[in-house]
Amino acid sequence: MTSLQDLERHSGGDGEKLPGFAFKRIGDAVKGTIIRSALVDVDTDYGKRTKLVVELEVTNAKGGKPIVDSDGIMTGVDDYTAGEKCAVWLTPQGISAVTAAVRPHGTDLLDGGTLTVTLAERKDTGKAKPLNVYTAAYVPPATGTALGSNDPF
Repeated sequence: MTSLQDLERHSGGDGEKLPGFAFKRIGDAVKGTIIRSALVDVDTDYGKRTKLVVELEVTNAKGGKPIVDSDGIMTGVDDYTAGEKCAVWLTPQGISAVTAAVRPHGTDLLDGGTLTVTLAERKDTGKAKPLNVYTAAYVPPATGTALGSNDPF
């Protein structure tokens, strides 16, 4: 994993921030080649939270691309197309899914590997926001083996 400082310095290749992948509906998924990744501490309404940020060059996507109006308000979601780049921000539940996908390979989340992340379900927690549950699949860069059953494509 690369450091946050490196991620911020090189995001988008020319200092531009990459658009985030928006998991809005169950089944929204993104698959792509990892450009870089980092664990980031983010200040939220609920205090400081650690998130995993993974920059991907998209190979397949279902949803995720926010459509915004001239005022910057999100009005809908479209599909990313192959070759576009995006940033996937994952909460601890997403981090757990990625960790479970990486563990069998006995390696870190490596740049150049292939990562697929899918919003599998939303669980009612009795709070205002449901809990997003993710699945993930990972192929290290050197193996070239096929993704497992978690690959929605």
